Amino acid sequence: IEMGNADDDDTMQRVTKLHTVLRPYLLRRLKRDVEKELPSKYEHLVICPLSKRQRFLYDEFMARAQTRDALQSGVYQKIANILMQLRKVCNHPDLFEVRPIVTSFIMQRSALAEFEIQELLVRRRLLQDADETVNLSLLGLRFVNDQDVPSLAMTSIRHLDATSRLPFASETLGEAPPTDFRTIAGYRT
Repeated sequence: IEMGNADDDDTMQRVTKLHTVLRPYLLRRLKRDVEKELPSKYEHLVICPLSKRQRFLYDEFMARAQTRDALQSGVYQKIANILMQLRKVCNHPDLFEVRPIVTSFIMQRSALAEFEIQELLVRRRLLQDADETVNLSLLGLRFVNDQDVPSLAMTSIRHLDATSRLPFASETLGEAPPTDFRTIAGYRT
């Protein structure tokens, strides 16, 4: 049959015999039989009010002069289009009118604002000259060296690390310490 010689009587007999042997094992269902076996469907109507935004979009669309004119014209196609728009307002209001994403979490300034200047300075320093190197350990950016250190040792290192208490160039220093009278130099001033 695959070779195109299906008109041979012997081949046709083999095919019909094969069909009769395989028929009980084949699962072939007709659509009309399947529809009879399915349970009946139940439709539940749940009526819920529109949200404030949906109500606003719905009222705004209905208040348009173009919408009122289309409804008064009585043309079936125009009325069907209006119904589709109203359905879209109810089901997918963001498709009807795109709104900007606004977060309810208000911040005075970005959380990344503190790191932007430091990142810029580090990038400039890295790109200046190939001869000069930046001490990444001083900046706390060398993570590869700490991979093999046990967690107990890392906790002790972090506890003993005093770099966060050091003044940075951008910070203004406080008042000068009082004169130390325990030393000879303190008495001379």
